[in-house]
Amino acid sequence: MKIKIKKSIWSSTSKTKEIVLQRKKIKRIFKRKNRGQIFRTHRARPPKSPYAKCPKYKITLPENMTFPTSIKEIDDFIQNCQQATNEKCKINIKLNIIKEIDNTTILILTANIKNIFKTLHRNKKAIPSQDIDERLTLIGFWEALCVNPPKINNSVDYLKITKLQDSKINDNSFHSDIINFFAKQHHLEQYKDSLFDAVYEACVNSFEHAYSEDDVNKSIWFLGSYDKNKKELEFIFYDIGMGIFKSLESNKTKLQKTFTRFKKMHGKKETLKKLCTTDLSRYSNDKSKKGRGNGMMAFTAFVNNVSKERRAILEVVAENLLYSSYNDETIMIARPIKGTLVRWVVEYDEEYYI
Repeated sequence: MKIKIKKSIWSSTSKTKEIVLQRKKIKRIFKRKNRGQIFRTHRARPPKSPYAKCPKYKITLPENMTFPTSIKEIDDFIQNCQQATNEKCKINIKLNIIKEIDNTTILILTANIKNIFKTLHRNKKAIPSQDIDERLTLIGFWEALCVNPPKINNSVDYLKITKLQDSKINDNSFHSDIINFFAKQHHLEQYKDSLFDAVYEACVNSFEHAYSEDDVNKSIWFLGSYDKNKKELEFIFYDIGMGIFKSLESNKTKLQKTFTRFKKMHGKKETLKKLCTTDLSRYSNDKSKKGRGNGMMAFTAFVNNVSKERRAILEVVAENLLYSSYNDETIMIARPIKGTLVRWVVEYDEEYYI
């Protein structure tokens, strides 16, 4: 028996040492032939990550974050996140130096961060102090943003951050949690009808007016809390749509045209105040939608009803304007926000909270 390999000849009668050497040659030949096939004898190198050489963005939130005082810092943070995403860079968001943050800022950051990033991982090395971290956990900040939120067992009075989309709006299932939180737990049972109208109008108005028709990611955010130290009950609603004024410009109904003319004559400040305090409805001639269309007036109606017994405040933010029912005035803030924010605050005396 003879096998020819290139120019050398190997005979079965040759010595044992030569047989071993020739066997190794044969194995090497077969390895070279199979190198590009499925059954490899060596480990394939993994493909290089496209982000391997990307710079890492380190975004740090300052010590004090309270709305509207810190609107510049909030806006800068959102823009930095968006820029880092556009450049496909690694991002490290550091919250460990925060000493003070209010619920309005938490909700604005949550909605905008979720709008920019798909998933985030909570880094234990970059979290804030223990008391703020627990508060962010209980209010649902980590749960809304991260795939690995911490777990904590503590009975704190919060209505967790919630994101609503089309299916949840249509069946009105989300109302029960809000009404129960305010009415039954905080002695607002007699005002639950006006509260329902305010919350329903806020949500439906956003889905009808704050988003364009081709937008498939319609979403609105809300949270609620009770501060036992300040004795304040708070509910905040926020959407990141086109905003009130662009919505007025995009709709061509008679009512919208009226407010557009009013805005040109008196400016945006007076227009926002007028929208919050005027009982006008574009459905006034439609009997099937009786009671609808008084969206922003419904916000004020709830506050007016509660104010008979305790102090209640409504705040509406659109672009760089903030209307407050406390002094019935509209002020300008340093930077515009994206979308619309509505905030109700109800103060309590000792006799109302047990």
